[in-house]
Amino acid sequence: MGVFLQLCPSHDLIGVTGTKGKSTTASLIYEIIKKTRQNVVIAGNIRISPLAVLDKIDNDTTVVLELSSWNLDDIRHLKISPRIAVITNIYPDHLNRYLTLADYVDSKKGIFKFQTKGNFLILNYDNDTLRSPSFHLGLSHIYWFSKKNQLAHGTFIKDGNIIYNTNGFHHTILNINEVKLKGNHNLENILATISAASIWGAKRTQIAEAVKNFSGIADRLEFLKEAGGVRYFNDTTATTPEAAVTALETLTGPIILIAGGADKNLNYKNLAETIKKRKVKKLILFKGKASSKILKELKQINFPSRLVDKNLTTMTAAFSSALDTAQISDTILLSPGAASFGIFKNEFDRGDQFKKLVSKLKSS
Repeated sequence: MGVFLQLCPSHDLIGVTGTKGKSTTASLIYEIIKKTRQNVVIAGNIRISPLAVLDKIDNDTTVVLELSSWNLDDIRHLKISPRIAVITNIYPDHLNRYLTLADYVDSKKGIFKFQTKGNFLILNYDNDTLRSPSFHLGLSHIYWFSKKNQLAHGTFIKDGNIIYNTNGFHHTILNINEVKLKGNHNLENILATISAASIWGAKRTQIAEAVKNFSGIADRLEFLKEAGGVRYFNDTTATTPEAAVTALETLTGPIILIAGGADKNLNYKNLAETIKKRKVKKLILFKGKASSKILKELKQINFPSRLVDKNLTTMTAAFSSALDTAQISDTILLSPGAASFGIFKNEFDRGDQFKKLVSKLKSS
């Protein structure tokens, strides 16, 4: 990323970071801008190397970058921040890499730390961390997005409509019933996207059309198929307990959950409570320290041990365990809430293995 930013001829950069929602938000921003101009690229932590698209970029290209905390750490010495910066949210994550949560939060601040006057920072008003005064000390103009509050500058929901407000003017973009992407977390991503795309200069009709047609991206609560009356969802990029909680709260009906793995020094109490509250039909855990934490929390709240299959070391074994229990109307959900280290190459390999097994099933 550092090499790319030094070589990139364009200054029309839109950067997206956050604990959750980076890829979805960056992808939707890209889809909206693509309706206005062909000269736009997307790259970064979204599995597209920025160096691979460098030869497609000229002075007039709009560049959408998904930036992880690691990316931001690596480019801080360059003192470069994107013209439009989005932080979707911040929750505890990567505490196996950062000594404290404050260090992780400081890493995220790199996306706007070097913005100049006339640049824009878009923040989640519903996220306590992002309302901290330490996020409002730069030279950039701050815009917000919120599901709960009406805002003077930014995007919010009123009477079921998504509203973009700037300089006292309310612009209705679309009704939330027109949104194809499901889940409250994705509604936040859409609000963030609309703020960014509006500031960039996209027309309201283009934004609405792109949002209506956007059904999500691979590996993020991705519906794969229904086979034998059982639904299959791949949410392998849920590498934090909060992300797995979101998946459990979004889906309906009986759930068989494939979860666990390597720990990032995170707290699993809320995930355990959600597993019990959602009455997860069967919990299948990969071997790892995160799984041990989940089991410890479940024991504290008397979740039946007979519903847990633990210490599995392959996706094949986990998938077979899920199939042994699954009945019509069940959902088999891969949403680990943990890192993939030790068993898989990365979270995408974990998801690819799951998808390969699902693809062998005959659709209903």
